[in-house]
Amino acid sequence: MSAGGKITTLKAAAKDLVQQLKQNAISQDQVRIAVVPFAQYVNVGLSRRNEPWMSVPADWTETIPRSCYTRTPVTNATNCVTTTHTGQSCNDGVCTPRTYTRRTCDYTYGAPQQVCVGPRTVNHVWRGCVGSRGAPRYKTDDSYNVEKVPGLLDTSCSTEMLPLIGIQGQIISKINSLSPSGETYIPSGLIWGWRALSPGAPFSESALGGADPVEQALVLMTDGFNTKSRNGSKHNGSNTNDANTTTSDICTNIKAVSSGIKVCTIAYSVTDPAIKAILQNCASKPEYYFDAGSNAQLTAAFEQIARSLTQIRLTR
Repeated sequence: MSAGGKITTLKAAAKDLVQQLKQNAISQDQVRIAVVPFAQYVNVGLSRRNEPWMSVPADWTETIPRSCYTRTPVTNATNCVTTTHTGQSCNDGVCTPRTYTRRTCDYTYGAPQQVCVGPRTVNHVWRGCVGSRGAPRYKTDDSYNVEKVPGLLDTSCSTEMLPLIGIQGQIISKINSLSPSGETYIPSGLIWGWRALSPGAPFSESALGGADPVEQALVLMTDGFNTKSRNGSKHNGSNTNDANTTTSDICTNIKAVSSGIKVCTIAYSVTDPAIKAILQNCASKPEYYFDAGSNAQLTAAFEQIARSLTQIRLTR
């Protein structure tokens, strides 16, 4: 999700979805909702560090010794020319035209100088960010005793995800806390959305109980394409085709392994035809895919999803 008015519209639409689903609920727990913010990674929360399905290295500290290098300072600049150029500015899979200037000069350099830095202390810590298990097992296998979810040190990620919960105030609060940042790796959000709904590990909140039938739905929204790909356990590669294939594979597995999950997808002001086609194929039915090219269309998409889920719940 890129910055600007889009995040404001998303928050409003998501909160309206929550309120519509909750308004006719008999009890708080009748409708439970999880919120999974994602960019390049998902944040499962520091409190889950010692869960049996997690594998997180211990935080550690290192001292980097003093180092020196030589630089040659500029003492004078002449014949400077400023030129104007056009290009694209891309953030989180969203690219917009931009104009920028470039200054070129003839430089005069002084005598070389030695510059030294350090020693310094660096703390390597876990911030709740998780990577991927080994392919292809991590896409379908829930056996976390065999292969645990890797916690990644020195990695930044979105605000902590919220597992399934029925308390409306906490759901709204989590939506309000969302902020745009980072690159895009859609499989990360998709797999953790699936895990939030799957009974058993990693989340006890996802256990299904009671005799009444349960309707499960996963809503995936992105406003960009895959700018990152999997590289071992990390998502710092640049192979968009590989990330797209992984996205499609997870979608296929969700619908095959967990056929009771209704998958709805939203492309929010997305211009990349490849990811739009993937999102369209990911949806459980053609009418569950929404190509929202504007703020108004995003709001309408969430309203239609809310109506369809409310109708199903009220008829059961």
